[in-house]
Amino acid sequence: MSKGDETQATGAGKDGTADNGAAGLAGSSSASGLSAANLLSQQKPTKEVTVSLVRRAVSSDAHAVKELITPFAVAIFGNQNPARLIEQAVICIVLVDADDEVLGFGAFCDFPVQPRRSQRVPIVKWPAWLELNYSMSKASPFDTLFCHLLVAKPGFSTGLYDEIMSAVFQSMPHIRQLLLMT
Repeated sequence: MSKGDETQATGAGKDGTADNGAAGLAGSSSASGLSAANLLSQQKPTKEVTVSLVRRAVSSDAHAVKELITPFAVAIFGNQNPARLIEQAVICIVLVDADDEVLGFGAFCDFPVQPRRSQRVPIVKWPAWLELNYSMSKASPFDTLFCHLLVAKPGFSTGLYDEIMSAVFQSMPHIRQLLLMT
């Protein structure tokens, strides 16, 4: 697979800078014309919201998270199972309001999302694959996580995504990069 193929890899670093010249957590899919940056802008207008709790997701959150998954999120992340992600991801963060309503969710794993069978990379080979296809020599299994699902209640997206990523960096100080593969 060459750099011009459908899959793009970009991400946010711990210091707020982005790899490959992207801003924030972003990626694009040239085949569908979708971009992960649109994930933030698709849900305008953004409303003020008070997040009462930012915590690790538990299995009982899976149903509420599933309700947040839109067709646009499926186009970006593929068909993800929230219950499986909560149980198997390195870290899953959920944001809830004062009424314990789930407002946002992020799931991060130590391997790339691989929605298309033809693009699958063996888990042990992803660092070399990133270096070869995207010149990302800084990514390593010790300091990099991949976003497998990032969703929020419509109208609340931008601030909630910031909270989710901040929570990941605060709870896992060794993580330096969050990457999104689309």
